[in-house]
Amino acid sequence: MSRRTSQATSRASFKSPPVQRDPNMKETVISFNIKGGQNLSATKDGSEMFLRLSFGSFTAESEYIEAKTEASNVKLAVKEEISGTNTAFYDNLVRFPLTISLLEMLPKEKKQKEDKIICHREVHRDLSPFLKGKRKISESVREVSKEAPNIQVNLEISVSISPELKPEFLEKNRIMTLRLIHASGVPDSWLGSSFNACLPIQKEENETAAVKFSGKAEGAFNTSEKMSLYWSGLKNTTEKIISKENYKLPENGAAPANSDGECPNAIVFSSERKMIMSADDCRAFEARIAKVSNLLPLEISKYFHPFRKDAAKKGKAKPDDGELHNHGIALINLESLLYPGVKTVSGKFKVNPFTQNQLIRAGYGESITASSCNSGTILSMGSTSRNDSSSAGGVSDNRPESRQAAQDALPYKELNSSVFFEISFSRALVDRATLQDLDKNLATLIPMRPKIPRKKYGAEISVEEYKSQITEVAKLVLAEIRAFAPSTKGESFEKSLLYQLNRTGKHAQFHENF
Repeated sequence: MSRRTSQATSRASFKSPPVQRDPNMKETVISFNIKGGQNLSATKDGSEMFLRLSFGSFTAESEYIEAKTEASNVKLAVKEEISGTNTAFYDNLVRFPLTISLLEMLPKEKKQKEDKIICHREVHRDLSPFLKGKRKISESVREVSKEAPNIQVNLEISVSISPELKPEFLEKNRIMTLRLIHASGVPDSWLGSSFNACLPIQKEENETAAVKFSGKAEGAFNTSEKMSLYWSGLKNTTEKIISKENYKLPENGAAPANSDGECPNAIVFSSERKMIMSADDCRAFEARIAKVSNLLPLEISKYFHPFRKDAAKKGKAKPDDGELHNHGIALINLESLLYPGVKTVSGKFKVNPFTQNQLIRAGYGESITASSCNSGTILSMGSTSRNDSSSAGGVSDNRPESRQAAQDALPYKELNSSVFFEISFSRALVDRATLQDLDKNLATLIPMRPKIPRKKYGAEISVEEYKSQITEVAKLVLAEIRAFAPSTKGESFEKSLLYQLNRTGKHAQFHENF
């Protein structure tokens, strides 16, 4: 008999923050159907094999079935559904991968208190194609166990969505991709230490989402080679999950070599994070760049665990728990995202020691890292407008520092540290005008005019036109002759008709008409 059965319910929903639902949006259901156990064997007799499915905060397991060291067919299956309608539900499709694990619970030995579980194989799949109109993802997996090479892992994966999302979904919403590769130029004393990076993303209703990355300081990081990018912010797995393979840094992202030709030390993140931005989120994000500050603060600090009360009571808490060490900040200029058709901002940005004035330049009044540790990933932070901060938008700030930089953060400035960061959207915030729209706008500026009459040409037409011109001039001359009153007192040149026509200029006008 199995010691444990599945704890998952037949229908589940994500634990997402309350978001106002669109009444026109139908409930979306994602169905998981995972099967395995064909020609399966265990490392020890009496072990129990089971499948585990993880997607974001949702976890489901199959029944625990006893297996033997000899290969046999067992029935392992996970069939579950999740549903939702708000933006947070669709955000999980790009934020988290689907993780399927084949696990083995070893039989308990004497004096063993906790169950020992080994993982034979983890399979990860991206579900973001559902947002582009795909309806079903089916795949057969045939791999070898990483714990025992003689054990075969056979899985049948089938994931479907109902109803399928129409192309209009990405016309109303956008997918934001954030990539943090490395922070080059760190001292040797930092090597081996874990670091985290945090940046704020403006959302609707004055909410701010804190996006976190984790990395580690390594020596001689070569940025000229192709690398793999990993999913950021995963909690249900012990290993890094590849999100994008064969990623190549652009030329402006390579870390410069030192005087000996060696690659410098760097904090390696190599992570990417995707999130759904609704139309209201994009308007709030765009308004912040235009009205508050075009600088996005990226904070880098040494990884730490927040101060815990239970550890303090037992006297196990360290004196420096809850403090940020090696705290640096990079200001990323997002102004180019307001240009029509621009979807990406990427490059190397200088890292400076963290000070309060650096944060005020970006329009924030408190540290994003500290706020996210105290409040979680969804923040409600006040913003400093351009009028309140004379330095917002890149203008130099002449005010005295409200807090001096910490001594352990000075190496950022001494070693001229820089971070490579990239932010991109599936569609530009400001759409580029099409040629048809430009033609329409140009047509409205030019008023309608009557058509130019076409002239007929030929010898006959030319003769008629010549005669008509002579006739018109003759009529004018005849009118002058009839209006002329000759003098009866002798003849004089000044009183003649020819003199009068020359004096008034009419003679020259008649001659010009000819």
